[in-house]
Parts: sequence; structure tokens; C-alpha cells
Amino acid sequence: MPEQINQVGAVRQILAACAGKFDVELFEIMEQHYDHPDLATKAVNWLVAYCEHNGCDGPKYLHQYNAFCQLREATASRNTEQIKAACVVAKRVPNLKDHRQLDAAFAAAIAGLRIQESLPAGWNLEKLLGDSAHANMYGLFPVRDDSKIALFQELLKLTYRQRITRDRKAKLASSFEVSRVVEVQNVDTYQKYLKRRQVVTESCRGASPPDAPISAKQWKAWGGPVMTSPVAQRITAAFELDALHQHCNEFLLFHGTKATVEQSIAENNFDISYAKNGMFGVGLYFAESCSKSDEYVTPNDSEEYPLLLVRVTVGKPNYVDNKNPSVNPGRRQMEDSCKNGAHHSVLGDRRKCSGTYREFIVYDNAQAYPHFIVWYKRKY
Repeated sequence: MPEQINQVGAVRQILAACAGKFDVELFEIMEQHYDHPDLATKAVNWLVAYCEHNGCDGPKYLHQYNAFCQLREATASRNTEQIKAACVVAKRVPNLKDHRQLDAAFAAAIAGLRIQESLPAGWNLEKLLGDSAHANMYGLFPVRDDSKIALFQELLKLTYRQRITRDRKAKLASSFEVSRVVEVQNVDTYQKYLKRRQVVTESCRGASPPDAPISAKQWKAWGGPVMTSPVAQRITAAFELDALHQHCNEFLLFHGTKATVEQSIAENNFDISYAKNGMFGVGLYFAESCSKSDEYVTPNDSEEYPLLLVRVTVGKPNYVDNKNPSVNPGRRQMEDSCKNGAHHSVLGDRRKCSGTYREFIVYDNAQAYPHFIVWYKRKY
């Protein structure tokens, strides 16, 4: 190739007076190779070397060539970081969608990335990539579809209960009205969640009999199925998320939080170091009833309250229905049953022993993924 470049460069010098016109015509001839995938890489390398050798600017389509070749090579390599880098380069091409071959290669790379990283079909990977291949793929996406927002309203109505515990600071509203919903798409947090879910799934399958799914008979003994279940699967389907996995007892549950920290949790996940030392020990507490999680929320300036709707891997729960579980079996014993024992969570049945709510507690933040921030208003 260097010899060819030198020869063409020599011709260019002879035609020095019209070198610019020579370059234009040469670039037009080379452009046809863009539609030939087998020649595209060679064409890019040749043009880059030619322009460097002769100190001239490359054609406008050169970065299209370059992006196209990087995408093909990255997709073939199946290297995640290489694919992300190539996609970022392609995104910088003006009017990307107008270039048929490049757009097809970009779509193939995005599809490959989604499969390799086991990411939900409904996630917007193009936007998540951003401008850097090294940054975490993270974004908050307001839900615009009224029919989807209606699902969350249905969920709040379904799980609302007129029950008050000692943790409630404000009067219990007669109902909750969803004002807006934000979907959380965080690749780093989600992948950590998937890895932990797989570990729990294998643990449940390895038991004899298997620890999951929990039978209808067992749920009946524990007070009935998880309250969110009738709507949860419809939400995952509507947003093209993974269906909830029965083989690790996976559920969508509520977590109430302050209006000043919900975005931090969405971006960085739950921080176990900030977890309260509650009745069931130091862990992350989730509820099947929105009324229970409403006890821990604080509003923003618009009097909207945030509930996180979280995908939680419950696995094999340590069922606890004692009236004073912090003493019997004890906080550390419950924690240890999940960290070092045969369980993956605690199901604290306060509904049975005190007529309030059931709570689900996990002691590993990788067992929880915050899918949605549900903003709502209290109606009295």
C-alpha cells in the first residue's frame, strides 16, 4: 500500500496546479467502495494514509467509512468494550440514519450489545451510550404513554391498605394518585443484579426439593400471594423488560424514600452502608403494599412523593412471624441466615402477628434493581 500511495502522490505533485480537483475526483472514485463491505476497510486505511502522506483533508465520507469499518470489526470481535467504542464513533456521524450501510452496521452492533449484556429489549441503548464508551450506560426516561402510567395507578390502588404502623409520621391518605413515572435504565447496576440473581437461582435449583418457585399452598400458609403480582407481569411486558423469574422468586416491590435521594439510588443503586438497623436487622426493606412504603417518603416542592418500584430477588425467604423478631430470633441471626446460611432474604410477616404488613428484606444490594420512580400525590 505505501508504494501505491507514493505513486498516486507523485501524480498529484505533477498536477500540483490542480491538486485540489485531483483529490475531489479521486475521493469520488473511492467512495463507491463504501457499498462493498469487503473493500471498505481497505478503502478507509488507504484514504487515511493518502491524506496523511499528502497533507490534505480527507473527504466528508471518510469518517463514515471509518465508523462503518469499526462497527463491523467490533461486532465480529464480540468484545463489549470494542462494540461500545465503535457505536460511540458511529453516533458522531452526521445524519447517521441517511447512510444505509452504516445505519445497518450500527443497528447490528446495538443488537449484539443488547444480547451480550443481557439487556432488556425495551431499553434505549443508543441514548444510554452517550458520548463516551467508558462511562456507565445510565439514563432516566420519563414515561409518556398514558396507558403505561395507568398500570402504576392500578398497582397503587391494588396494594393500598388502611393500616397504620408506629413508623407512620403523617396521616394516611385515603388514596394515592400517580402524577408521573420515570424509568431507570442503568446497565452497571442491572448487570450486577443479573449476576447475583443467577447465583440465587442456582442455589434454589440445587435444593431438594427446589426452593423456588414457592408453591401456592405455601403462600396460602403465609397469608397469600405477593400483592403486586397481578399487575407486575403486565408492567414488565409493557416496557419490554425481562419477565419476573419464578425460579428465584423474583418480584416487583415498593421502597419509599426521600425526594432528595431517589435519583442517587437510581444512579448508584442502594447503599447497604446507609441501611437502617430495623426490626429485621441491617438490610434493604421492601413492601408489597404502597401504603407501607408511603410511611417513609418525603415530598418535593410540588408535593409529589417518590416510590421506587424495585425488582427484587427473594430466593429462599427466612419466614419470620414472631411478634418481636429483633429479640427472637434476633437481628444478627436473621442477617446471618442470609449472609452465611441457607436463605437469601427475610419475609417478616407483621400482618400475621400484628395485623399490619408483610416486609421483604435482603442483605445484599445486588438483589435489588430499581426499575421505576413512581411519583404520586396523597389524596385526603
